[in-house]
Amino acid sequence: TISDQLASGGLAGTGSLPEYYLVALSSNGKDFILCAGDPFITANWSAVYPVGDSTYAAQRLVWSNRYVAVSRPDGIWTIDETGHTANLTPWAAKTYHADNGSSVEYWNGAFWYGTRLGLAWVPLTGERQDIPVFVQFGDGRSNETPIYGFPRCLGVGADRLWVGMYNGATGYVMAIKLGADGRPRWHG
Repeated sequence: TISDQLASGGLAGTGSLPEYYLVALSSNGKDFILCAGDPFITANWSAVYPVGDSTYAAQRLVWSNRYVAVSRPDGIWTIDETGHTANLTPWAAKTYHADNGSSVEYWNGAFWYGTRLGLAWVPLTGERQDIPVFVQFGDGRSNETPIYGFPRCLGVGADRLWVGMYNGATGYVMAIKLGADGRPRWHG
């Protein structure tokens, strides 16, 4: 059976493959099914494919106009229209925590991946990210504020990414906007 998480990827369009495809997570969170065409026609659904090595269940399904990905505690796994999965963030497997990947969004050309170590910025350049790029509140400053924690929830706004941080006792809601130089800036 499939879960309530569905996403569509766009512009696959290679050879006989459709221009768009639909991805559905299975109810166990470790597998997915592709649909190339009308989802009401059984023949358009693929066999069940595993997400990576099926060690961990998916936390969330996330998508952009070209990518569909699954966030798991060991990283962000992209899914292509042929059923191939690849971990964009192999570093996350070395920093495993069950909460990693519970918050993830696509915004402004990148996946934003919440981990216990902080918010990771994963630009969609087509390359995997072997070293994490964290975007922390107060980065580059002394950060003498009491704000710290890990991202529990993310939400996309018109020109910003909303971030809900929690440190075990106190929660904070802040926003990230990209500066003219393309670097993330915290507000809030």
